[in-house]
Amino acid sequence: MCQTLCGVEPAFTRLAVTREQADRLDLPTAPPKPTDRRRFTGGTVQCEALDPATLAGILRDAITARRDYDAAADLMTLEADFRDALVAKLGGEQ
Repeated sequence: MCQTLCGVEPAFTRLAVTREQADRLDLPTAPPKPTDRRRFTGGTVQCEALDPATLAGILRDAITARRDYDAAADLMTLEADFRDALVAKLGGEQ
């Protein structure tokens, strides 16, 4: 399995375009291409059918909902400590 440097396995989530979004936003659909081997019913919706601002909002909300602010603060502190140690080792000043 894929592991990050932090030892956490990533989780993948379909954010756009979901069936609910296509229905709620009344997005245009097209029939699947004859070469499409996926199994589903109904038409396909291209991500480009979403207004850019709507897509940006979906992504922003998903990132915000999943962000661990405590872990991010810990990493920023760790980065500062590494930077200070490196500068000290190289004999420089900050």
